[in-house]
Amino acid sequence: MFKQLNYECSAVEGDSESGDDDLSPFEKMAGEMDDLSGDNGVLKKMIKGGMGNIVPSSSHCKVHYNGYLEYSDEPYDSTRLRNHPQTMKLGEGICIAGFEIAVASMRKGEFSRFLVKPEYGYGKQGCPPRIPGNAMILFEIELVSYIDNSLPEEFHRWSREQQRNASFDEILAVVHAERKAGNELFQQRHIRTAFGRYNRAQRILENCHLKDEAEEQAMQKVLLKLYLNMALCSVKQCWSNRAITFSKKALEIEEKNVKALFRCGQAYHQLSEFGRAKDFFIQAQRIEPHNEEITRELRKLDRSVTKFKALEKEMYGKMFAGLKDVKKGPSENVGKVLSKDSSSEFEKTVANALREFKDNSDVQEMPFKMASFTTTEMDYVTSTACQWGLDVKYIGPRDDRVVKICKKITEP
Repeated sequence: MFKQLNYECSAVEGDSESGDDDLSPFEKMAGEMDDLSGDNGVLKKMIKGGMGNIVPSSSHCKVHYNGYLEYSDEPYDSTRLRNHPQTMKLGEGICIAGFEIAVASMRKGEFSRFLVKPEYGYGKQGCPPRIPGNAMILFEIELVSYIDNSLPEEFHRWSREQQRNASFDEILAVVHAERKAGNELFQQRHIRTAFGRYNRAQRILENCHLKDEAEEQAMQKVLLKLYLNMALCSVKQCWSNRAITFSKKALEIEEKNVKALFRCGQAYHQLSEFGRAKDFFIQAQRIEPHNEEITRELRKLDRSVTKFKALEKEMYGKMFAGLKDVKKGPSENVGKVLSKDSSSEFEKTVANALREFKDNSDVQEMPFKMASFTTTEMDYVTSTACQWGLDVKYIGPRDDRVVKICKKITEP
């Protein structure tokens, strides 16, 4: 890369006539760059333009960069080589001044080169051993994305009275900023943090004071988007009950919303409530019969049901195959003593079932009807589940109790 920069420097027109042959590569580059700092301490040349407005102050920025010392063929620091972009917040002073001035001049998607003099970089001392004192730095920076926090931060600095007296338009601007930040975080796969931004926007909106029906309608329209986004985040994080809650809130606003019906189906599928899941998927499919995503989820659901029935049949088969000394009588435990061989087979079946359950990302709970198993068998199921890091829940009355084996999920 640096050889290419040297070539570009030497190709500047008029170099030989003006005596530029005596200049260093960085000095040659500086002649074609714009001054950002007002004293030529930070210079810029745009290579590829970005889109939208210049990044607002106090934004959280995601950047890729290469940092070069003069006459070096390899960067002394590079997010490209690490294959992981750098996240920074403008105004916090966590980067050298020149780097922050550079990023603050950019637009989303822009790629530019910057020359940073020592007084805006590492100064007289440098940063041994990699960066000597009084070193000028060349940065190649791409602004991948940013999240504008200016409006939400300003709103949260207001007093409670100021927040209560804010106009609906002011509230809506803050909510849109929070939702936009959530969208950006979701695209970056920061699902839990995105959920937090959507949730904060929801609370701000639900607590605002409305003056007429028009504002009520506008609020419901935005809340619908927020509920759907929170339901999607919840499904992604396997917060199944939370996904159902927000999906049903969305359905209270728009009873035939396909996304809300679809998210309910996904959440009930995760809970192994296959009948309910299918009901919601079918409702969604009636509204959008050619929706391929719904069709795929129904197929996944059918596979889960088939696998569950096969597992149930296998487990009951292993259990009853080993029954011996069957005697007629009132005792509910008569005939429920397993031989050693059948007990071993049952344990293998349970272990295989739990292993498949852990590996299946579509299902979060596995139900067992207690009435179908002896106390010893049920104890084995629950103790094995706990050993494998799974949770055990008991649902329903004693005479019809169901044990649910659940994957451990941490909710905010």
